[in-house]
Amino acid sequence: MTVRIPASAWLLAADPSRRVGRAVEYHATIGSTNDRARTALAKEDGDGLAIVADLQTTGRGRQGRSWISPSDVNLMCSVGLRPRIPAAESGLLGIATALAVQAACEPWAALQIRWPNDLVASDGAKVAGLLIETALDGERISSAVLGIGINVNWRRTEMSREIAEHATSLCDLARLRSTWEITGSSASPPESQMTAPSS
Repeated sequence: MTVRIPASAWLLAADPSRRVGRAVEYHATIGSTNDRARTALAKEDGDGLAIVADLQTTGRGRQGRSWISPSDVNLMCSVGLRPRIPAAESGLLGIATALAVQAACEPWAALQIRWPNDLVASDGAKVAGLLIETALDGERISSAVLGIGINVNWRRTEMSREIAEHATSLCDLARLRSTWEITGSSASPPESQMTAPSS
């Protein structure tokens, strides 16, 4: 049974003491959490804001692939940052995000990182995916959006045959009842791998 999280409860996942996830913005339906996080970066308080949604209508993965997820069963989140790191070090953003997702899921499943953007179960079935989008200012990254999708309550028996052949969820791996069970312990990407935004 899916346990839907009240919109107001998402505010409890925010942690003002952290840069990543210091505030949370919830949407029942949105085109793309990555697009919204990028738009939020245009404002001064957009850095570190986490955008979550129950349903994405135009969600996407790497190389323009569609990200398919039913409403209310999975965790879809994007965070915008102004890291100001050298473009040559852009790979650190993906590494840090993958390690953070792995750590957040660890209490329920020992996921493996399949570079560059997947986290999988021991049998290779995909549980989570990342989409890191960056913008450059000269030779430095001026902004980045860290997109994260985690299959939480989407049981394999409810997936299409095509998807179920190569995917699973935390619900199947650890019998979770709700997305909320993982948000309270979600780890943020190591701050040491990102410099503070320029003033």
